[in-house]
Amino acid sequence: MKMKKLLLFLLLTVSISTIGQSKYSYKRGLKFLSKSEKFNLKNEFEKSLFYLNNYEKSLPGFCGSGYFRFEKKIFELKLKNYIGLKNFGDALTLIDQKESIFSEEIQKEDSLKVEILFLKYGKDKVINSFKNVDKIESKSSEQGNFIYNIYLKELDYTFKFRKAENTESKLEYNSSHYEINKLLKDSTIFNLIF
Repeated sequence: MKMKKLLLFLLLTVSISTIGQSKYSYKRGLKFLSKSEKFNLKNEFEKSLFYLNNYEKSLPGFCGSGYFRFEKKIFELKLKNYIGLKNFGDALTLIDQKESIFSEEIQKEDSLKVEILFLKYGKDKVINSFKNVDKIESKSSEQGNFIYNIYLKELDYTFKFRKAENTESKLEYNSSHYEINKLLKDSTIFNLIF
C-alpha cells in the first residue's frame, strides 16, 4: 500500500513538473525557424507566424549573444509577416514595443514606422498629418533616450519618436510647423516627411 502511494506521488510530481515546460529544444526551435522563413518566402504569412510562435517557445541558445540573435530574428520575421498580411497596426505596435538602445537602430525603426504608415494611410495623408501636428509630449526612457509622443490627429495615431538627446526643455508644448521641423531635422525620417 505504501509503495502504491509512493509511486502515485512520484507519477503526479513528474506529470505536474512537465506540464509547465512549454519550451522546445534549441535544435527543434531552429527547425521551426527554418519552416517559418520558408513559409514567409512563399508569402504564406499565417503559417510562417504559426512556426515563428513555436520558435519563440524554444530555448534561445547558450549565451547572451545567442539570445539577442534569437530576439532579433523573431522581431524581423514577425514584422515581415505582419506587413505581408497587411496587419499594419500590429507591425507598428511591434516596433513601438521594441526597446532599442543604439541610435542607428532607433532611426531605422522610426523610418520603418513612417513607411508602414505610408502603406496604411497613403503618403500624402501621413505627410499632412506630420505637418499639422498640434501637440508633442516628451519624456526620457530608461535607456537615456528621449521619447517624443507626436499625436497625428488625422490618423488618430501617436507616433513615438525616439532621440538620443532632449532638444526641448519643456515636457509638453503646442507644436507648430517650425517646431516639428526642428525636432525631426537630424533624423532619418525628416527626408521621408518634409
